[in-house]
Amino acid sequence: MASVSPPDGDVCAHCRETVFAARFGLWDEPVEMTQDGEDRVRWTGGYTFTTSMDEWERCEESDCPWSRRFFGLGLLPEFKRSGSRREVMHVRVGTSRPLAASGMAAEMTVVINDSAVEESLLFAHEDDPAAAWIEGRTRNPYIGRPNVLATAKAYIEDCVQIHERCKGLVDRTPLPTRLIDCSDPLCPRIIETKNIGTCDPYIALSYVWGEDQPHRTTRQNLPSYMESMDIALLPQTIRDAIRVTHTLGVRYLWIDSLCIIQDSREDKHRELARMRDVYLHALLTIDAGNATRVSQGFLHDGEPLSGSGIPLICPPRSEGESVQVGVFYILRHGPEHYDPDPDICPFQDQHRLSDYGNTGKRAWCLQEALMSRRHLLFTEQALQFRCRSATRNIGGFSDDADPYLNQWTVTSSMPDVVFRPTPSLSPGSEEWVAIHKAWHNVVEEYVARSLTYPSDTLVACAGLAEVFGRALGSDYLAGLWRDSLLHDLLWFNRPNRAGPKAAGRTYRAPSWSWAAIESTASSLADGFSYGGAFSSDGGSVPEELVDVIECAVTLEDPNLPFGAVTDGFLVLRATLLGPYERWIDRFGRTVPVPMDDSDSSEDAHSSWHTRRPDMEQLGRIFRTFLDLHYGDDEVVENLWLLPLVLQDQGDGYPRVQCLVVVAGERDARASTALESHTKVYRRVGYCSIQRSEYTTKLLDPLRKGADGQWGGTRTEIKLV
Repeated sequence: MASVSPPDGDVCAHCRETVFAARFGLWDEPVEMTQDGEDRVRWTGGYTFTTSMDEWERCEESDCPWSRRFFGLGLLPEFKRSGSRREVMHVRVGTSRPLAASGMAAEMTVVINDSAVEESLLFAHEDDPAAAWIEGRTRNPYIGRPNVLATAKAYIEDCVQIHERCKGLVDRTPLPTRLIDCSDPLCPRIIETKNIGTCDPYIALSYVWGEDQPHRTTRQNLPSYMESMDIALLPQTIRDAIRVTHTLGVRYLWIDSLCIIQDSREDKHRELARMRDVYLHALLTIDAGNATRVSQGFLHDGEPLSGSGIPLICPPRSEGESVQVGVFYILRHGPEHYDPDPDICPFQDQHRLSDYGNTGKRAWCLQEALMSRRHLLFTEQALQFRCRSATRNIGGFSDDADPYLNQWTVTSSMPDVVFRPTPSLSPGSEEWVAIHKAWHNVVEEYVARSLTYPSDTLVACAGLAEVFGRALGSDYLAGLWRDSLLHDLLWFNRPNRAGPKAAGRTYRAPSWSWAAIESTASSLADGFSYGGAFSSDGGSVPEELVDVIECAVTLEDPNLPFGAVTDGFLVLRATLLGPYERWIDRFGRTVPVPMDDSDSSEDAHSSWHTRRPDMEQLGRIFRTFLDLHYGDDEVVENLWLLPLVLQDQGDGYPRVQCLVVVAGERDARASTALESHTKVYRRVGYCSIQRSEYTTKLLDPLRKGADGQWGGTRTEIKLV
């Protein structure tokens, strides 16, 4: 092959003579790893060369794009810290799968000294010579252009025609009460669907208000809006949604601010209860994730590609073609990587909050995302089409380029069974367990999002709860389910220092519900989770250590069983451990330590005091998380542990999961009063006790003996 040079200044002299001339090993045998009988690793394939840290740093300082990306891969810093500056490095570079394989982007593998390995995806501009060999595409920032929306329309039509999973979840398409007629995008109007009597497709908008909408629909302007609306008075996000709806060839659009009468409590009450159906039955949901407020709009172009590409010698595809030099880009991938170049591929590893842009940060928008069958997602970087069957990037990487980039979508949290018209599940069955796990996933995502009004904590997820409730056939108790109550109680939170230091003034839920905690991204996103395990998880069947006597909530509106509550209580027959005081070990962990004047559980605590391990051991045995943030020097006394579930973890030391509670008066924010003689407790945290030689005697009273009798004293306690 005749010598081919990159454009002047594109790569340094060292790289021009090595990896560039060898086409980065992409046309060599794929890079593969094998192991011999003694588990020694051997690498084959690709292109190999030798270099040193000093040499690579000189290349990087010369502004060589390959060297810059090579340093950015994360391998060289280890050698920079541990190796000699002049130590010879043996580098192998190539692809682990053939170029231009159907439906797959090329993948580059870099191996140093047969030990350090990095894999990256390759991308190219659509009109670049390298695109003939590399299927991954750099992002298209021009998300509002007609050709981009035409591609989106084709993806939507493919889904409607081909994806049985997407179109088979609902039987018919009932229309919302009102829709916006976008047949004339310059003169839209509101229609009442009772007057059209058809089931025409419609699009729904998911967006962030971010500010007041003075031209929202009211009882006074509704008649005139049904004649026509002045498009110039509508905020830009709504204008953009009307334009996209019309461009996609759909006549009707649903937007909350226009299709719900905003000054009518009765209309808002009725329509908000139907929002889950609005998004479920919509042909498509437009997600305006790149708009922080409604006046901003979402069709503005992103910044064009600014990163430097790496030159690549591209062989001719057919006889008579000349050799060309193209350009490709590198993107690290895999679940451990969270910072790819946004110029190349913005949808990295599907981090939940950032994935949907601004709509992904709002609690109200979660049910809109989960209930929708199809999404057209606009973000700061690019445009993406999602459905329950596939994820496609419009002007971005190939839709099947990499499992880490495309496999996960937010709709995967919703099992198909919840959308069946008449789901029928047997308690304890595989589908039953899957739905309960899915609900836990939804809650974890939901509490990480923000709400303007804390009183909306249960209201904003009521539609989702109703869908799950229909599938489970279980009573809904302020975010928990009666048939899995003990598991649902085992939520815990790791509040950061910016988190809430006290309960809010607005009553949201009883203390044992996750909804009682301030639901803001700054306080819960870092560590909300569940500790409970269902019996089908592969371990032993969890042993319940309490009897549930009664659990009830008082609904704000009896007609909304999944809505806000004004009160709630839980009565259990259980054994309490304590009291304890809170200490902080040197790792910042909360440790419950028996108070010196404790007179409960006499024998167990006496033994515990004489044999108590040091604070570091206690921190490992008692994994404790308080619901609110307390200062390291803040004393919290009279804590009690309420053991709920014991489960064998397979290591000979069963784990006991407890609530941390305090005795106290009833919450003054609740709507009703308890009898004055009833002693009540409030949840303040969660604790997982690892059974050990130190805790065996402490935990023995919690279990039934061979005679079927409980080993310790059990009393009825009430949690509020």
